[in-house]
Amino acid sequence: MAAITGTTGNITGGSNVILNPFSWSANWSRDVLEATAFQAVTYAAKRVGLHKLTGSAEGFIHETTAANIAGATGFSTDSLTFVLTASTTHTYTFQGVFTSWAVTSGTGELSKWSATFESSGAVTPS
Repeated sequence: MAAITGTTGNITGGSNVILNPFSWSANWSRDVLEATAFQAVTYAAKRVGLHKLTGSAEGFIHETTAANIAGATGFSTDSLTFVLTASTTHTYTFQGVFTSWAVTSGTGELSKWSATFESSGAVTPS
């Protein structure tokens, strides 16, 4: 079961809004960080920190959403900005990358994109 889930947000690359997920979920992993100095006193201390956020997202592809993400102006799959909203009071913003990407469609159905992602920097909750 995912630690956080939501139904709104956006994933951008460059100055373009690329994808608007209708569903997303994510888990975070923690890492033990070592602090060797605190208030001018040197000693070894362990602190728990956020190591990585990993998850998946999906959305519809339609006429106003770029389907060919590799060709979008200013887009880089190595530097995406994720803004994922879990509720009106909980939003997670971070830089990240796609670890997989796929488009699926069936006869008479809207085309959908699905992707897995991971953070590559600090995650800012708000």
